[in-house]
Amino acid sequence: MKIAETCSHLNGLEFLLVHKPALWKEIQAVIIADDATKCKTKVSKEKIMKGQLLFSPIDMNAAFDRLLRAKSWEASRVSFMETVLMLRLVALTIILMGFILFTPLPFMNTLPAFAVMLLGAGLLNRDGIFLLFGLVLSFSQLGFICFGLGALLQAQWP
Repeated sequence: MKIAETCSHLNGLEFLLVHKPALWKEIQAVIIADDATKCKTKVSKEKIMKGQLLFSPIDMNAAFDRLLRAKSWEASRVSFMETVLMLRLVALTIILMGFILFTPLPFMNTLPAFAVMLLGAGLLNRDGIFLLFGLVLSFSQLGFICFGLGALLQAQWP
């Protein structure tokens, strides 16, 4: 396969060329090593090109994925967050945030709701960074509530 055109989203190509030229050469080597003829497996269903073989994006992505993994590339952001123990911790945190959301205290629902939203986005996208931010926000909210309840219980009423 060869690179015919490039589209640089947010100057990504320029960043690679200036700051990470070795990384760009590695990406080019993977693209050149891919045999595009093996990816021509999609049968067209259009009127004009009915029955013709086209390049399958799924097969091309799988080929690139295989070649990049051979060069020790990974697609995960903070993969330790996807362990069974961490998923159980996230589930328990969401349950605790649910209890906080039920409380009728004013202005106490926004941060737990945002934390649950971050945790949900992290679970859906398998993104450890979102999970980490959601957990930090959740535990800081739990600490704030425990501190407030402790101060309230220790206060002397007149």
